[in-house]
Amino acid sequence: MTWENAINIKLNLCDISRQIISDRTGILFSNEFISFLESSGISYNLSYSLEDLTKSSESAVIKIVITSVKDIPDYLSVKADIKKFALADLPINADVKALESITLPDILLLLNYLNATNLLQSINKDNIQTILNCAKQYKQSTYIDTLKIKIDEILLTVVNYDNILQLGCLYGELQFYIYKYSNDSIYSSLKHLQQRIDEYSFNYIIKGNLKNIFYESAAKVKSVSSIMPFFKSVSANKKALICFDCMGMSEWFLLNDYFKNLNISFCTNLSFSLIPSITSISRASIYYGSNTDVYKLSSVNETKALQHHFPDKNCKLFREKDDISSDSLLGFDVVSVIYNFFDDISHSIVFPANYESKAIYFEAVKNYLDNSTIINQIRILLDEGYKVFFCSDHGSVIAKGNGKKIDKYLQDKFAKRACLIDDSILAEFLDFPQMQIPFVEDKILVLPEGRTMFDYLNNVEISHGGITVDEIVVPFIEVIKC
Repeated sequence: MTWENAINIKLNLCDISRQIISDRTGILFSNEFISFLESSGISYNLSYSLEDLTKSSESAVIKIVITSVKDIPDYLSVKADIKKFALADLPINADVKALESITLPDILLLLNYLNATNLLQSINKDNIQTILNCAKQYKQSTYIDTLKIKIDEILLTVVNYDNILQLGCLYGELQFYIYKYSNDSIYSSLKHLQQRIDEYSFNYIIKGNLKNIFYESAAKVKSVSSIMPFFKSVSANKKALICFDCMGMSEWFLLNDYFKNLNISFCTNLSFSLIPSITSISRASIYYGSNTDVYKLSSVNETKALQHHFPDKNCKLFREKDDISSDSLLGFDVVSVIYNFFDDISHSIVFPANYESKAIYFEAVKNYLDNSTIINQIRILLDEGYKVFFCSDHGSVIAKGNGKKIDKYLQDKFAKRACLIDDSILAEFLDFPQMQIPFVEDKILVLPEGRTMFDYLNNVEISHGGITVDEIVVPFIEVIKC
């Protein structure tokens, strides 16, 4: 029996008579308990004030009213059975004083852990922290296992680009939470899962099937080349597009965690980076709003491209080191900010031999964020009335050198996972996987084997340019001010 159902039985919530339950714990207002009520088909109403409570009690339809009001007026007792729910009523064998020493989230954590192990386990002030630590470890491992199961489920389906997007998101989340829960040793056990993900997506992508995303409506933002058309269509007096260079899905979950104390929420869409997943191509695609023209550019000018899309607006593009303040934003209707710290830090990290996780890199990014003004800058944009969107041009992978250096064909010395060549020199690369760039006749993408890179043998770095989900699945995020 679950703790939710135990409470249901104790309070007799299936009774057809009207009940008003004064919750002294907050447990009955939790997402877990509300989800239980809804899945069980139990009709209820939540009341946070005496006024709400009085209105609810007058309804002939509402039978169960859960309220945070502690003192229920006597006149309501003639309309409903009045009940109180306190910590002592929880279906666990726990000292109330011990429960009073921890927070509501920790009580819920404890309930879920005991539910999975032993609801009758004795809890007192001497052992509650030990059991709570076990509960936290259980939650962490359970969540990681849940992500693995979701990935496995997708890998059993027919491959399509929506499934590849979901794989990129789930695998990025998995990498971040392994880091967050200090469980770096799990990375070695992910090798097989990582290989299956790569095999699932590789043939589909290299055969050119991603070209179908360009037939999708720009409103769906399946490609980063659709970001600007979508951004232009947003109805807002002032809007801001924030581009985080080299932010794959794992980096997004790290950044999202960093923003947890900012009073905002996010609506996340998944998009494909333009291939090859390098800044000069994919970020240019964001600002120029094209999936073909960017392959012909001799240089990239994001400021000029931004203004081109908004000829009747005052536009401003900020770089990471620029001052963003109420004064610097004055008079600008459309702004964009480019942050390069993910990219800069990733290429500056020195990895030990055979290192396989991004943990060192994540730690460096976290330290940078803790000492940055990025939260303040986002807050200023929101306070100044801008509708804010986040985007990224590409992600990255931990790559190992394959001993084949072909620097003269790399468009970016830091992006060693792909070469974009003219078909006239194709014969030089017959030993490597190749793909035709969609709708670009004279450009061929040449890839190194697996998750290697064109570099000194066994050299370990973070790189990009390739077609793994880590590199080509990126978030496009609407920021919602709460």
